[in-house]
Amino acid sequence: MARVFFSVIIPTLDNCERLLKVLSAIRQQTLSFDRYEVIVVDNGSKDGTKEAVLAFSWVKFLEQIDKRRSPYSCRNLGAKVAKGDILVFLDSNCVPSREWLENADRLTGHGERLYATGGYVVERSKRDCIYQLYDSLFNVDAERASRKGWAPGGNLFIDKGLFWASGGFGEGVRSGEDLRLTKKVSVEFQPIRYFQRCIVEYPAKGKDALLRKQRRVAKGQVGIWRLQNRVVRSLIRCFSAAIVPNFLKWPMLLGGEERQVIGVFR
Repeated sequence: MARVFFSVIIPTLDNCERLLKVLSAIRQQTLSFDRYEVIVVDNGSKDGTKEAVLAFSWVKFLEQIDKRRSPYSCRNLGAKVAKGDILVFLDSNCVPSREWLENADRLTGHGERLYATGGYVVERSKRDCIYQLYDSLFNVDAERASRKGWAPGGNLFIDKGLFWASGGFGEGVRSGEDLRLTKKVSVEFQPIRYFQRCIVEYPAKGKDALLRKQRRVAKGQVGIWRLQNRVVRSLIRCFSAAIVPNFLKWPMLLGGEERQVIGVFR
């Protein structure tokens, strides 16, 4: 059976220092270097990202400035030029383990097109620890999300045919498209798989960054509801959830089994 080729697509915006760590980790993958390509799509950075990335001759550098502050437009642009059978969407703050791609390669050849999310090892500091804990529990719990049929877009593996059959990401959108797209693929094509061994290291967000993210996610969610014509129904459901305690979440907050889903990197 022919071996698949991976296209790693990284959208970025003013995150040069962390991006360089990501690129260094990708170059050290245990999977043979002729089995993957790396595409960085810059969204209008002002921190020297372009100059820094161009120093890596093996990285394909693209710019998406028409729809600034839209990682999804960046991902679509990367997917359009990708040569790989498998599109790998990786955030520019997620540093992959050395076996990341090799472990993903082991998922191929099971009679269905690859559609999976990897695990996150969360890096936390003592500062703003309560906010970082919230971020790690509710925003990057890929296993929990996959059981609901969706996944965060920061460590996502998807067959290129599946991606385009689903229509790709919505253009010009700031947040929420990973939820919409992955749910669409799960419902219309095949369930998403969770593979913890495809690990990336994710820096949990502190107070200010988390609050900005939550506002962004909320706006993105409302946008999805508008597309689905269910704004009122969804708002009622959210208010009900806020009033009626969700006791199913207590084991996770108190250190039960659910909390073991996310690792902690120090």
